[in-house]
Amino acid sequence: MDKIRAISLILMGLIFLYNIFISNEWLNLFISILAILVLILYFPKLIYSSKILVIAMNLASIYIYFYSGNLIEYFEDIKTNLAILCIFIFVPFLIVPIRRGDYLNAIDIVLRKLITNSQRLYGLVKICVIIIGAILNMGSLHILYNFTNLKSYKAFEEVRMKALIRGVSLAFLWSPYFVSVAVVLSYFNIDWIQIFLFGIIINIIGILIGYKAEMNNNLPIRNFSTSHNEFRKAIKSILILIVNIILVTALIILIDGFSDVPILSIVPLTVLSYSILWMILQNNARYIVLDYYKELIDRGPKMGNEVSVFLSAGLFGSALLTLGSDKWILKILDTFEVENAILLIPILALLIIGSSFIGLHPIVTVSTIGVTLSQVTYFMDQHFILAIGILISWMVTVILSPFSSANLIMTGIVNRKSMFDSFRMNYKYALSLWVIAYFILIIFSIY
Repeated sequence: MDKIRAISLILMGLIFLYNIFISNEWLNLFISILAILVLILYFPKLIYSSKILVIAMNLASIYIYFYSGNLIEYFEDIKTNLAILCIFIFVPFLIVPIRRGDYLNAIDIVLRKLITNSQRLYGLVKICVIIIGAILNMGSLHILYNFTNLKSYKAFEEVRMKALIRGVSLAFLWSPYFVSVAVVLSYFNIDWIQIFLFGIIINIIGILIGYKAEMNNNLPIRNFSTSHNEFRKAIKSILILIVNIILVTALIILIDGFSDVPILSIVPLTVLSYSILWMILQNNARYIVLDYYKELIDRGPKMGNEVSVFLSAGLFGSALLTLGSDKWILKILDTFEVENAILLIPILALLIIGSSFIGLHPIVTVSTIGVTLSQVTYFMDQHFILAIGILISWMVTVILSPFSSANLIMTGIVNRKSMFDSFRMNYKYALSLWVIAYFILIIFSIY
């Protein structure tokens, strides 16, 4: 059954991307049927909270469409978040050439050599998870935790947890391979490069704030003996890895500039094609079918919660629009006389962060907000402010919410019983970074 789940998921994604170029009505219907099939196949594997959320959003959507006399719209709107989902499905395949090229081992060697104290442990792990996480998303948490899961680092478990959670949250702000960025790009009329520039500024500030805080608790760590030749080869491999990351990102920007294809479709198609080309250039062409199939069968069955929530959230957001949610939000804005996006950001933050603490995935909240605010006339020239405001609030949910994917993964990895450990360790950092980001956004809005 797991193989059927994985194959149906990849088939849905591939046909969806193919249909972007031909726009066939029958394929559109087939994609909708596949999306419903994927929901049904994955449902038994969902965690309890996801089951409740998926059932609630789908039943509510069906009721809304039935009530409004547009039940047929269910089949069209089930595809609302498919473009975003394709990023989640296809981008992690880039791990195949990275793993086959032994780049992960090179990172391991360099980390062992350079980490001589707890402050460096924090700083280097955080930077690594930003770089690797920018492409591999949440998969980077497993990889880097295992790299630093050594006897010498056991006393610094919380340092590693803080570095990993904070690092992956910073990648959420700018990486085109994250769902967060894909969502705001799909709803707001802005370019990725605008998000990237702001995101890098906040990333640098986030790194410096955390690194400075760790100075107060800096303790020595025994250095690992690594030969000069081995270290030199590892550095060379990492440089090659960074060059490839830059190349695939530059290629996406280039194609986006000269093509009418949506950026949300360019990203998965480019990354998948580049990863296969990379395998060929590594002289590993003979492993392509086997490695990609293994990755699909290993990862595909584990994606049920994210896939089901993303599909259902897009459907629910569209259904609420049918019911007139945009008018409700507009009425609230008129009540408070909010016509300046910068004044709206704290309200959106309370909504996004607050709802994440009761188990509501930000994709649900953001989809509803995005699809509504993107159509508000007096916000048309303030899409950048809205997009960044949503992203910095989403970043906070990644760090603090006990229901965020990052925190659920980390709780499982370190086998901790409390889901609120991340909140305890990071609330001062997260809220400080949000305030700083908000004030920088105010400066951006003025100039």
